[in-house]
Amino acid sequence: MKIAIPTNDKEKVSEIFGRTGFFVVFDLENNTTEFINNEVNLNAEQGAGIQSASLLVKNGVMVVLAPHVGPKA
Repeated sequence: MKIAIPTNDKEKVSEIFGRTGFFVVFDLENNTTEFINNEVNLNAEQGAGIQSASLLVKNGVMVVLAPHVGPKA
């Protein structure tokens, strides 16, 4: 199972989901960690939450831990 957490600086949890700079993804089955770049959605005019969620789904993420997720995401 893959778990994603939003982060802007690759060190601290971001307060925002859709407009975060990166997602740190923990793969519990393979015991690996990777960063997914989300900068394209960081500056999106609209739909950042939906596009960020889609990006995570495409990368096999099943769980997201975030302090705040907007209503559309």
